[in-house]
Amino acid sequence: MIVSPFKTICIFLLLPIPFIAFSQEAETPEENDILELEEISVTGLRVEKRLKDTPVITEVIDAEEIAQSGATDLSGVLEDYGIMCTSNSMGDYISLQGLGESRVLFLIDGRRVPGKVSQRIKGQTIPIGDIERIEIVRGAQSALYGSDGMGGVINIITKPTAENFALSARFTNSLIPAYNTEATEESQNSLKDAQPLLEQNLRINLTYGLGKTSNKLSIDGTRGEMYMNDTGSTSITPQQWRGKISNETSFTMGDTMDMAIGGSIMLMVEEDQTSAQGSLLTEETNRYEAYAEYDWLLTDTISISSRLYDHFYQRERQEYSGLTEVWDDPDYENENLLTADSYATIDLTDGLLLVSGGEFSLNTMNREWLTLDDAEKDISRIRGALMVQAEWYDENSYSLVAGIRGEGDSRYGLMAAPRLAGMYYLTPELRLLSGAGLGYRAPDFNELYVYRNVGTMPVLISGNPDLKPEYSLGGNIGAEYAAERFFLQTNIYYTELFQEIVYDETGETDIASGKEIYRTENLDRSMRAGLDLEGKIHFANGLFISAGYNYLFAYNRSETEELREEPGHTARVKTGLEIQSPALTIDISTNYMSPQDPDDSSENYREHRYQIDLYSSWGINENYLLFLSLKNITGYINESLGPYYGQKLTLGMEASF
Repeated sequence: MIVSPFKTICIFLLLPIPFIAFSQEAETPEENDILELEEISVTGLRVEKRLKDTPVITEVIDAEEIAQSGATDLSGVLEDYGIMCTSNSMGDYISLQGLGESRVLFLIDGRRVPGKVSQRIKGQTIPIGDIERIEIVRGAQSALYGSDGMGGVINIITKPTAENFALSARFTNSLIPAYNTEATEESQNSLKDAQPLLEQNLRINLTYGLGKTSNKLSIDGTRGEMYMNDTGSTSITPQQWRGKISNETSFTMGDTMDMAIGGSIMLMVEEDQTSAQGSLLTEETNRYEAYAEYDWLLTDTISISSRLYDHFYQRERQEYSGLTEVWDDPDYENENLLTADSYATIDLTDGLLLVSGGEFSLNTMNREWLTLDDAEKDISRIRGALMVQAEWYDENSYSLVAGIRGEGDSRYGLMAAPRLAGMYYLTPELRLLSGAGLGYRAPDFNELYVYRNVGTMPVLISGNPDLKPEYSLGGNIGAEYAAERFFLQTNIYYTELFQEIVYDETGETDIASGKEIYRTENLDRSMRAGLDLEGKIHFANGLFISAGYNYLFAYNRSETEELREEPGHTARVKTGLEIQSPALTIDISTNYMSPQDPDDSSENYREHRYQIDLYSSWGINENYLLFLSLKNITGYINESLGPYYGQKLTLGMEASF
């Protein structure tokens, strides 16, 4: 097993965790506003801003909404919020405004998350136990974050450290009730459809003070059973073990400097049955991260934020043949991202804010299957970037942002991306927002070099070292109305994508496997256009109703045909009742997706997809909360796109002290 040199640092940062006694202290629940416009957001501008002052449309999924989703990982949360999200053994296809795969940048507290399978992040490797909120910014963000942020950015904000003692523990058990009651010749496994112990999850979060330090400790563990299809030939969900532990310590150095160090370790093992003969697919995934960062108030108008972090990702995949009782040679990959960055925020005048800084990163990969000369298995990339952004603003009146980022890549040379964004209040409740920018994405290691023959795939995937970077040019215009109990937001967007990277048929056949070869290629040009609508109304008696609608049109200009990689229409409606005394919450939500491709030969792609979910919680007292969620009440199943099984019931309890 190959491990990063920073794994030792990461483990060291997790060791000094003292035992702390309980103290009885709980927060009093407060009434939820329609939209927390006073909430601070950091993703859209790289500085702390209230949502009402941010000229970039930003969606925030807070801790309460994450809890109500009933999910245990990132992908389970995102699928309930108008984001195209489908999961399979190769990872999660997550798309913003019609741009998916590697065109969505994932961050944790502003730090990049490496490690993708087929250009897809695997949401199961990102447990949600330590998440405070998730910020989603749609549209090209390369002017701020560089490569990969063409479709948008999803920034996962973790819980802060604290001096006060607080402990919370949350336990859930998910089960699937039987949906067949009698065994038949076609369904020999139907009596076993019920799975009362499908998945268990335990999360523990602890904050405490130790000397002059503020600390937080988070532990997240999940165990899942293999769930078989009706015939018992293949598994729908894998057998899974996953554990993550993270720790952060922050302390103040004088009156003007704060520093934090931390790290995390995530280990996950999954096992799937792939055939009736007992063939298995086993995958082990590890993530190790260590970081140090500091904030320095240089003067009353100048502050500097700097950090150094290392994130190591490791995945090993093996297949077992039930007929030959032989394990094949493992397909392994290891990716490491070492990054240092520093940014200064300068208040030049009362209405002019300047953000400027730079980054340097070393990205390396070691993988078994690579099409490199001389069969090399180690590749690397060095990147450096400079960024400057100016904001002219008057709170509750207007904001105008102009910025540009130049990035040097050791393989592709210089790439640059400018952007403009603006906001203007027509009335105290109504504001207009617009923006335009250039995005870019350098091909990742897998697209360039991987030569992959996975036994369960009908084709062989080949990288292409001659790929060119992708570029996008797009803009949006929208409006937002926020009154005391009513909120409405609309956004129209348009994006032209140049040199789009796709998998294309080559007409060639791999000699060893006999499979047709698909190779990554650049298209000339394609476009995405659409509309996003979001609204919510909150009644005085604790009842609320929210709704959203998304329209997407995608067109391949190279082939002069419509792209049908995603549904053209998605909609969601949620209604709920929140009572403060007794503390009772009941939510019912409905999600709908139009057929992905009405002309496809597969029925799964021609079907209208829908899902109805229920969530309810009851606060026994100020320390204990009971809750349940029922996903997919109608039992709708789509074998290709999900949901993959019927109803899923989750019961749980949370204790806070």
